[in-house]
Amino acid sequence: MTECDILTGLLNRRGHEVGDLVLVEFANRIKKAVRESDLIARVGGDEFVVKESESEVVHIRVANEFDYPALRKIYSESRRESFHWADREAMTLEDFDKHTEGEYIILAEENKQILGFASLYLPDNFIHNLFVHPDFSGKGAGGLLLHASIEKMKKPIRLKCVSANYAAMNFYESKGWKKVVEEGKPQEKYWLMEYN
Repeated sequence: MTECDILTGLLNRRGHEVGDLVLVEFANRIKKAVRESDLIARVGGDEFVVKESESEVVHIRVANEFDYPALRKIYSESRRESFHWADREAMTLEDFDKHTEGEYIILAEENKQILGFASLYLPDNFIHNLFVHPDFSGKGAGGLLLHASIEKMKKPIRLKCVSANYAAMNFYESKGWKKVVEEGKPQEKYWLMEYN
């Protein structure tokens, strides 16, 4: 619940006409900060309630073989858009199957649409892949997948991040991951990162 505390003083000093204008402006600002599917209600003179829509909650679940076509597409499109250092022409949909073989795969889903996935190699507490479809990047799915991955494994948890992938490096560091050591050939450098 949000309260517009200044309203009472304004009403006393300027009258209801000004108070109504303030309420309309306050409501418009709340409206800009929430999703279209959320419900906004004025419940008192200066109190507003925002009820978030349950239909647009991102869920994390274990992937199954029926999800693989969408996961292949996410893996391919994400890498083609973000991996500027790699040969995009050599990337195929089948790469997903090769690069996740034997791994535990979780996905982020909203309204039955898959937003991204993480593949984990559980014996080594290692996050092998974490990809979000470019259309949903920056909207929280990656953070939820990372959190669910951490919850599934024992600390310390490790991952490798290509040194040239600055956006991913910043993302992991903002979530508390630490760079341990940079390894690899000159054109294929990556950071081993750890979370405790």
